[in-house]
Amino acid sequence: MTKVINGSIEAEYVQPQEPYTRIVWLNEGNYRSCVLISIGDLLSGDNFNKDSIKRTVGFIEGYVDKLTIGDVVQLEGRGFFKLDESKSRSFISL
Repeated sequence: MTKVINGSIEAEYVQPQEPYTRIVWLNEGNYRSCVLISIGDLLSGDNFNKDSIKRTVGFIEGYVDKLTIGDVVQLEGRGFFKLDESKSRSFISL
């Protein structure tokens, strides 16, 4: 994005480079903060992988307030996650 003026957005395309950030639009005022917990391989070859658990802080639609612990949601571009704790809105990848 290059400019935001009176609700209008100007942007230019830039060739993505790894790692890159995705932009996902959320309704103004209808979102909550959340933590995504992604679980990877515990071992890398014969070695313990200290980065096997990753936490990503982000935002999620306000609909999350209607979920109960154990509910599964699909987050676009991220996969399926299960609500682990409702107060902190933490989700564990499936």
